[in-house]
Amino acid sequence: HALWIDPAHPAHLVLGNDGGLNVSYDHGQSWSKLNNLPVGQFTSVAVDAGRPYNIVGGLQDNGVMRGPSTYKPGKSDPAAWREVYGGDGGTVVIDPKDPNVIYAASQFGNAARLDLKAGRREKIRPRPELSAAKKEKPLRYNCFTPFPLSPHSREILYFGANRLYRSFDRGETWTALSDDLTSDREQGDVPFGTLTTIAESPKRFGLVWVGTDEGKVWGTRDGGGTWTDLSAGLASDRWITRVVASAFDEGTVYVTQSGYRNDDFAAYLFRSTDYGHTWEPLAGGLPAEPVNVVREDPKARHLLYVGTDCGVLVSLDRGKSWTALAGGLPHVAVQDLAVHPRDGDLVLATHGRSVYVADAAPLRKLTDEAMAKPLVALPIKSVQGDPGRGYGEHPYLTWFRDEPIVRVAYWSGGAGAVTVTIKDQNGSAWKQIADTAQRGLNVVEYDLSADPKLADAAEAVARAKALEEKARAAKGRAEPKPPAEEEEEDAEEEAAVKPPATSGKPLLDADLQQLLADPLHASRKRYLPPGRYSVEIASGGRADKTALVVKPPKDDGSAAEEESGR
Repeated sequence: HALWIDPAHPAHLVLGNDGGLNVSYDHGQSWSKLNNLPVGQFTSVAVDAGRPYNIVGGLQDNGVMRGPSTYKPGKSDPAAWREVYGGDGGTVVIDPKDPNVIYAASQFGNAARLDLKAGRREKIRPRPELSAAKKEKPLRYNCFTPFPLSPHSREILYFGANRLYRSFDRGETWTALSDDLTSDREQGDVPFGTLTTIAESPKRFGLVWVGTDEGKVWGTRDGGGTWTDLSAGLASDRWITRVVASAFDEGTVYVTQSGYRNDDFAAYLFRSTDYGHTWEPLAGGLPAEPVNVVREDPKARHLLYVGTDCGVLVSLDRGKSWTALAGGLPHVAVQDLAVHPRDGDLVLATHGRSVYVADAAPLRKLTDEAMAKPLVALPIKSVQGDPGRGYGEHPYLTWFRDEPIVRVAYWSGGAGAVTVTIKDQNGSAWKQIADTAQRGLNVVEYDLSADPKLADAAEAVARAKALEEKARAAKGRAEPKPPAEEEEEDAEEEAAVKPPATSGKPLLDADLQQLLADPLHASRKRYLPPGRYSVEIASGGRADKTALVVKPPKDDGSAAEEESGR
């Protein structure tokens, strides 16, 4: 897309392309790739169920890539994102039971089933039947061919060409479910008259909708036995960018359209609650820009997201009103969205700014009932603590520092002063934060720091409680037990009371505390130790609370990698 030649040193070239920047110092004889710029042109995105979960997405001219959702530019290993498939990356689907099995495609339906763990790759694109008895016309595949897994079985795969196909064996064999669902017009250099999107209802097997690049939506309620043109009421001759079946109601389906190819920049978003026979426009309040994708939150009926050519918007009332999610997101085309079912994160595939992840889970609690209240504390993501924080860092090795931060979100019915208090399970406060609320959703970023005086008092309470429990346990052991019970619990009790110190003294003895005292206790910055805390939010005599879990650090990265399937 761009080439710069150093005027002082003409051998020095910088080339801008779909993958970012490449640099040469020898007139282009050899090149180095600058692979640390987040400028990927993502066309699709999917997420798995790992902890932390992985993100998989197709990129224009840069294949299909996979990486951890916890990746942070400048902090994480740049090699954490790896290419798993080549070409112009298109649709990606992840096996819900095995994150190492990925269905991926390059341009025009060149799809494969990948087993990353076994290193296997099987082509899965359906072909027209060419036999002595039957000679079908060549199929037409959209550049970004749709092929979703059925929500009813990981073995069942759908595939859209100009006809719809279904496989019961993960793409090994295919059966056509329809005739040509397009007008089969004269073709040019790029196939036209293709299926662009497919959705099967999670509520009923065989209830399927498809959309085409000609602006048509078709539906079948009997697995392809009969098809109905459901396009009446939609924008005529406008590319169907998404058909999305509701996770909550069998007859509810959403459709987005784009008039970009017709110099029409209106927003087109529709919902039907009667299987597609009538359509209700939901674009009121959306900016005038093509809509590329719509998603329901699978755990929150009221929550809808749309991705447009300029960003992403959210509705908290099922499409009646819309709000731009613009905090930290540039004006960029959003080609695809994924809502993580477990974590509630919103993952964006952008054209030119790579992948963005938003902590959107608190929005699941912002129902009409919640927003009618004066104050609501919203769920907080758990965070991994670091006992080494506060003891200083190496002055020259700063690039890998990734300080834990939690986002404390709350809803306020009005403006005013707010106090956020962090308490442990003993009810002892560790930190108080003053905030000023505006009406609506408010967020406080908290670095897990503790007030030194409050931390000392909380630790003293915890030590006293531990000593009290130890004394109570010792008293209980000293009391006589019935012979049968004593025999039964003998081995277990012996293991339980064995002191952890080699001297045989209790761990909390004063002399041991002095021996293990932190020499920097008075001078270092203090942070919350691992544990479960309550976060109390108070304003104007009202209060609400939520939980914060600080997890202990893992010994190494192997457990996280195993959980996420890497």
